[in-house]
Amino acid sequence: MPETALGLFPDIGASYFYLRLPGFFGEYAGLAGARLDGAEMLACGLATHFVPSERLLFLEQALAKVNTSDPDVISAIISRFSHIPKLKEGSPYHKMKIINCCFSRRTIEEIISSLASLRDGWLFDAFFCFLW
Repeated sequence: MPETALGLFPDIGASYFYLRLPGFFGEYAGLAGARLDGAEMLACGLATHFVPSERLLFLEQALAKVNTSDPDVISAIISRFSHIPKLKEGSPYHKMKIINCCFSRRTIEEIISSLASLRDGWLFDAFFCFLW
């Protein structure tokens, strides 16, 4: 949610779906103002399909020809144009163990303390760039 990058609370239901992401990835994403790409959204369950931008026009044309609102038919059409992108090497999703350890704390102070004790400072830096 772009508003978290400005220090605002995520709205339009983000607090609902952030809490349902695997492990504590939602807490990380919401508190750190993380921006997720398509591969990360698929991996954590926020998206069901990924259609590359160069195939969107073809998807739109195929959907325009359909004369039904059956979700299975629609999903099958979208699946024809989608693929599963590979997570980038530097994706935070690869560091779920560290995220779970730090963001499973009960208070913000405990999360900050846990982040401060990291030997790998990527998460600490990402979180504190957001705060300052």
